[in-house]
Amino acid sequence: TVSVLYWPSMPQEVWLGVPDGKLDATPIDAYTARLGGKPTWLRRGSPKSVDCTTCGAGMALLAQLHAPLATFDRILYVFVCRACCGSGKPAVRVLRSQVYNVDYDEEWHAKVAAAQPKTKMFEEADDWGDDEDEAPAPAAAEPAAPAEVPPRYDWSPETHEDTTVGQKGAPLGGFYMDSIPEPRESKQAQQQKGLAGDDESVLRQLEQKNADVVERGGSGGAVEEDDDEDEDPTPDEFVERISRAPRQCLRWQPGGIPLIARRDAFTGPVDPCPCGRPRTFECQVMSPAIYFLSGDKAEADQPLHFSTILVFTCSAHCYAADAPVTEERAIWHEEL
Repeated sequence: TVSVLYWPSMPQEVWLGVPDGKLDATPIDAYTARLGGKPTWLRRGSPKSVDCTTCGAGMALLAQLHAPLATFDRILYVFVCRACCGSGKPAVRVLRSQVYNVDYDEEWHAKVAAAQPKTKMFEEADDWGDDEDEAPAPAAAEPAAPAEVPPRYDWSPETHEDTTVGQKGAPLGGFYMDSIPEPRESKQAQQQKGLAGDDESVLRQLEQKNADVVERGGSGGAVEEDDDEDEDPTPDEFVERISRAPRQCLRWQPGGIPLIARRDAFTGPVDPCPCGRPRTFECQVMSPAIYFLSGDKAEADQPLHFSTILVFTCSAHCYAADAPVTEERAIWHEEL
């Protein structure tokens, strides 16, 4: 059975995933966002390993993200093949897993019930004869009920696993990932405050790897302007948005517009979901992830080479009770 779901309200702002300390030996559940490390599966029957569809090698977890729906817990897994990175071949797979959450369901249906019109004891038009000349107060607007109500399901703990499993090959580094809203202040304002620690290190590596993309140009950190815009394929917005939070390894904005490093880069559309609904952009992994996961490795020894990875998921968030994971789509943008 496949059911159509939706977010109760589509987020308009961009949320960023930033590293928040290295993973340790402490077991972590599926809801804990991470960069690298090992996957923690949400549902029983999930694959014990994820293999590359191009070369057959075992893939490593690049990122795991908790992106819940109205009545479902929902996890996205992004895997990469180190053997195919930089080869021009498909090197990424995205898996989506969902499980019904009875607490979410009760909270959502309570909101639906609260939004229903209530019977009033006295109508505003009733005239008790006390204020003959006083105009009646306008009736308060009732809150609108949601257009759709998510279906209810039979909750069974047997569908929930929440187990970390092994994977072929060594995992990529490993960092906890915190989520923050994208800063709204200008790049110039942040530069006046100065960059600290990791932010400065990330910018230095980005400058070395993509010298034609991010150039601070002196102590002020200004972006170098090109007189001939046609010769510079890098959108100014890309440089500006990255500089707002140089440690951003993931950007999440379902239904939004991807942030790309080249104007001529392919951004979709991708093939539709097997349920028949189109897949739409949801999030993207950013190149600063390479800096954190590669550590002190030399350029030639770094296993990852990309500028960004765009993730597309089913716009209906379809759910199949007998399918622990659903394959989604990604677009890999090569390193500049």
